[in-house]
Amino acid sequence: VLEQLPSYFYLPRRLIEAGLVRVKNPGRLQQATIDGQRWWFDVAHNPHAMAEVVRALAEVGPMQVILGMMADKAVVDTVRTLAPLASHWHLPPLPGERALTPLALAEQLTQLGVPETAIHVHESMEQAVTAARRAQGPTLVTGSFITVGEALKQVGDGYETA
Repeated sequence: VLEQLPSYFYLPRRLIEAGLVRVKNPGRLQQATIDGQRWWFDVAHNPHAMAEVVRALAEVGPMQVILGMMADKAVVDTVRTLAPLASHWHLPPLPGERALTPLALAEQLTQLGVPETAIHVHESMEQAVTAARRAQGPTLVTGSFITVGEALKQVGDGYETA
C-alpha cells in the first residue's frame, strides 16, 4: 500500500519497519498482569481467529475463560476450537440484541461435552471478572469486541501490560 502513495509521502523502508515493530493491537492477545495473575484479552469471534488464539496460548496450558459471543457468529465451531484450552468457563451477559445469553452459551458448551461443573453463568461481567480473579489461574477473555471491552472496564487501569 505504501508503495502506491505519491512520492511526496516517501518514507525510508527502515523507518516503516521500525514503526511496524512498535505497533500494538489492543484486544489481540493483549497481555496483562492483574494482582500477579496472568490475563489475555482477545476479540476472536470466529473459528479461524480462535484457532490462532489457541495456538498462541497452548504453552500456557489450561486456563479459565471469560466468554461472551454474539448469536449471529459461528458459536459452536468457535467454542469447539477454544475448548481444549479451557479448564473453566465464566459466562457473563453482554449488552445488545445480538448477544447470546449466558444460558444459551452454557447449553452449547454442555452439548459439546463440557462438564457442568466447569461452566459458571454470571449475572454481570463484574461477577465473571471477580470469579476469575478469585480463582487465581491464567485467564483468557474472548469471544467478541464487546466481551473484551466490558472486561477491560471491570479490571480498570490497575494492571501491568506485558
